[in-house]
Amino acid sequence: MGANATTKVPSNVAGQVLTAADLSITNSCIPVFANATDRTNSFGGTGEKTLAEGQYAYLEDVNRTYVYNGSAWVEIVPAGLELITAGSFSGVASWTVDNVFTSDYRNYRIVLHNTQTTGAAAQIISTRLRVGGVEAATNYYNQRSGYNWSTSAINADTVNNGTYWFMIRSNGSGSIDGEGSCSFDLYSPALAVRTMFNGTTVDGQYGGSTNGYHNTATAYDGSGFATTTGGTTMTGTYRIYGYRD
Repeated sequence: MGANATTKVPSNVAGQVLTAADLSITNSCIPVFANATDRTNSFGGTGEKTLAEGQYAYLEDVNRTYVYNGSAWVEIVPAGLELITAGSFSGVASWTVDNVFTSDYRNYRIVLHNTQTTGAAAQIISTRLRVGGVEAATNYYNQRSGYNWSTSAINADTVNNGTYWFMIRSNGSGSIDGEGSCSFDLYSPALAVRTMFNGTTVDGQYGGSTNGYHNTATAYDGSGFATTTGGTTMTGTYRIYGYRD
């Protein structure tokens, strides 16, 4: 336990002489407990406060703050993005992230930075939805459009009932051409409805938007990522966030 960890929440009485140890319990203002069990055991005992509405507590094992609403402990969280998982991939043609889409959040954001792609030019880094470790292989509808730096042209295309969603177009392994980044939002992937998405993408040759939907009303728990041509590999980092209401 940390220096501020609390083993009891005292209830002092009139005329009581408080020692340094008694006062140190209140140093953190909000009582700090090692875990939920320690928190439960710190109320209602001899010399301890009775748990009541409005009591705050911080748990070290999960690094979160809670307030008691009169019947249950409720986590105090601001609305917005919360990091669920992050990691890296190196020299791989594909990689997966499972068990990240849950009922805790309705919508999600995936941020991907590919720092190097090997192989031929004009590779596409794509994603597919997964459930129980199995990828959905069809029913992907996708539109992408943007500006081509090398040709000064506006490019646009659509894919109906395809096998993946477009994320990043990597123009081979040379210098900036092998790099690319994207950020896109997934809507309700963990619900048994059609999952939709939109986002932005940029690489050494192309910058624009991508969006679409998966035409199957299924609840998914993860994503798979891959290059579209055999023999190529990716290296980079990823982050997946949940949108808190």
